[in-house]
Amino acid sequence: MAKLLGLEPDERVIMLIAVGYADPEGLIPYSQKLALDRVRSYNRAG
Repeated sequence: MAKLLGLEPDERVIMLIAVGYADPEGLIPYSQKLALDRVRSYNRAG
């Protein structure tokens, strides 16, 4: 993508926003979600 956009070696893409409509016959990607207790923590170091 950097080459396509003509970015310098010290520049990089940090966000990409898709615009338009999804393919009505396209598949929906799936990623396994983590349980809440594996993601959050309160006052815990390390």
